[in-house]
Amino acid sequence: MVFPAPESASNVGGSYPLTETLRKLKPGMTKNQVAGLLGRPQFNEGFFGVREWDYVLNVTNDAGAPQMVCQLKAVFTSRDEARNFYRKCGDNVETLTGGKWQKYVFTPVSTEASGPVSAEANVLTAAPLSLEVETPGGTTK
Repeated sequence: MVFPAPESASNVGGSYPLTETLRKLKPGMTKNQVAGLLGRPQFNEGFFGVREWDYVLNVTNDAGAPQMVCQLKAVFTSRDEARNFYRKCGDNVETLTGGKWQKYVFTPVSTEASGPVSAEANVLTAAPLSLEVETPGGTTK
């Protein structure tokens, strides 16, 4: 999971969404619905044909007092529906599952089935093509 550097956001300083607004996020939302809650993405992702939107959020408690700066990533399907949401607060990454934020655990894909991978460079060689043609009588042209 890769989050862009917060200082590269187009909206320097991020946004200040209400806690209640963040609780409304759920998979299946359209890009327009997500944009209605959080605004347009804060990095130069674009809007059409883009599968990930990133935000810098200044998280506050219910009284409105600042608590921490987090990042939010919305991941969309090819139909522009939110597939999932991820947030990063400090070094902790969580995913939205069943309406609750839970620790995101990355499971690497095993490559053992494809055999060992060599770190050495491979050089492919081939014999040059010959333009000589042999005739049935054994002569070459």
